[in-house]
Amino acid sequence: IEQASSGRRAIAAPLEVLASRSRALKAAFERIQDYVGISALRMWHSELARIVGFLLHMEQHALLRRRLPQPTTSRFHDDNAPIAFPDASGGKDKSGSSFISRATDALLAVTNPRTAGGGLHSEWCSLSTGELLLDTLSFEVMHQALGPPGLAAVSRYLGLRAIRCVRTVLSEASSLLTVEAIELFANLEAQILSPESGSKEAARNFRSAAQRLMLSHIKPFMG
Repeated sequence: IEQASSGRRAIAAPLEVLASRSRALKAAFERIQDYVGISALRMWHSELARIVGFLLHMEQHALLRRRLPQPTTSRFHDDNAPIAFPDASGGKDKSGSSFISRATDALLAVTNPRTAGGGLHSEWCSLSTGELLLDTLSFEVMHQALGPPGLAAVSRYLGLRAIRCVRTVLSEASSLLTVEAIELFANLEAQILSPESGSKEAARNFRSAAQRLMLSHIKPFMG
């Protein structure tokens, strides 16, 4: 997925191609199972979830710990069917090591608050031209292209990117924050990184932390 730079089609077009290929490959699996007597469709969903889980595991370490673990440390690794990371489209000199980080980069680029506005109804428009950049149809195409596991991985990776931003702010403003504030964000990070944490729960934790920080550390300075 290329980083979006010129309208809705910039992000929708590659996703539509990927969605078409995904539907064709899934249909091929469905036809095969009629001849070999196995649940190929179940295999499709199982392997898709394994691949996405492995890529997210590697992306998380690359983002937060700035180093890649051994593939065998992931519970999604299989010696009989290893998964490449970075993939053929990624690498040190390219954007993103997998579709997860590339899709995230594209979403962040197209919703950049310097050039786009909106979001209340899942729609973002260009501030300069008013052109529609992202809407619910875009997310529907993304769902078709990446599947539920892929879309969930992108959502979680966005949360991890937010954690990295919080870490940067805390490191630069540590002298301005109290011990209680630092502990608040540390607990928030632990909750979001928990395997049981979903995107809705992560958003709820962020809102709660922001409200507590505003009341106890920011509002007093506003008079």
